[in-house]
Amino acid sequence: MVASAPMNPSAPSAPPAGPTRSASNPAGIVSLIGGILVVLLSILSQGVNLLVPLVSYRYDMNPAHLVLLTAVPIVLVALVTVVVGIIGIVQRDRPRGAAIAGTAIGAAHLAVIVGGWTLNLILSAILR
Repeated sequence: MVASAPMNPSAPSAPPAGPTRSASNPAGIVSLIGGILVVLLSILSQGVNLLVPLVSYRYDMNPAHLVLLTAVPIVLVALVTVVVGIIGIVQRDRPRGAAIAGTAIGAAHLAVIVGGWTLNLILSAILR
């Protein structure tokens, strides 16, 4: 017969239940996917913008309108990415890494695009 260790009834068998962290953050994941989509759309936009002179000449269009058409979808996706990312960041007991990354990517793209538009407007007003 094998002797077993005596049981100590005063020792707790399991730690007390406290708040548990969820393993996923759907808003953070959506924000990260949106950030990746913003980067891919920006790369695609740069390729399309190379064709702007040809298209504007061939169809007698203003080149600024064509460039604006490629930037608007990026701005919309970046705005959604930032909003969903902020929602993912403020949720309690959820991992925040993906939400922070998606929000940072979206906010950086918004800053660059809006800054570029602002600089363009300032320079066009000065050079007139």
